[in-house]
Amino acid sequence: MSRHNVSSVVIHESNSVIGIFTERDYLHKVALKNRSSKDTILDEVMTKHVISVPASTLISEALNTLIQNNIRSLPILPVSGTELNYSDQEPLGLATEMDIIDFVMREAHLKDIYEH
Repeated sequence: MSRHNVSSVVIHESNSVIGIFTERDYLHKVALKNRSSKDTILDEVMTKHVISVPASTLISEALNTLIQNNIRSLPILPVSGTELNYSDQEPLGLATEMDIIDFVMREAHLKDIYEH
């Protein structure tokens, strides 16, 4: 994760999301428990209850989901038809709280530029 400068990775198998592994997972479930990274199986330490949203979610709703669930990463999934069966879909991407804050700040800055 550090090599690619990411704070989390979505774990999927056969186009289904089965978990997410985050820096927090590493800290609390590996490092602080004195477990070896080389000997620890990802399935033992990843978060298995993954909260995700469809790509049609508003930015404000995504941020609210992050805050309400005390999470920092949110897998973004496609919507197939009217079904919202997220676990059966491969993620399109991952939005972090910093991604959203950065977007909102850039929008506010652009608005200030165009209004003045």
